[in-house]
Amino acid sequence: MTLSTRQLLWTGITTLWTGRSNYVVHFDKDFMSLPANGVRSLSAYRENFYVQNSIGRYGLPPGNPQYNPDGSLDIYLQVKSPGPDKESNWLPIPPSGMFNVTIRIYDPKPQALDPSCKFPPVKKVGLAATSSGATS
Repeated sequence: MTLSTRQLLWTGITTLWTGRSNYVVHFDKDFMSLPANGVRSLSAYRENFYVQNSIGRYGLPPGNPQYNPDGSLDIYLQVKSPGPDKESNWLPIPPSGMFNVTIRIYDPKPQALDPSCKFPPVKKVGLAATSSGATS
């Protein structure tokens, strides 16, 4: 984690994931209310570059993510869309090779810089579907 008064940066650089699985990052309501003057985002990277994808989405939650009824937010990291009801929270990942994720909070307030602040884990939630619909 990198701390500064301009940007809080958490990089999952020590953990690499593959497109063979589906993942979810669950931000609880308390995390979503972390004080920030600027934008928060989660992005997928491969070799220090954004993961290219067909929908041109390189970070979430800018735009209109769908929050859970309790105020939490789930971000779906997977190759294929998680379905129309979750697509606004989908961050495409590469179908092959390794990638990592970075969470940024721009212009954080002091509470967000506290070392006790815990970032949510990236959780594997299943195997990716193949083009035939089977899991690999």
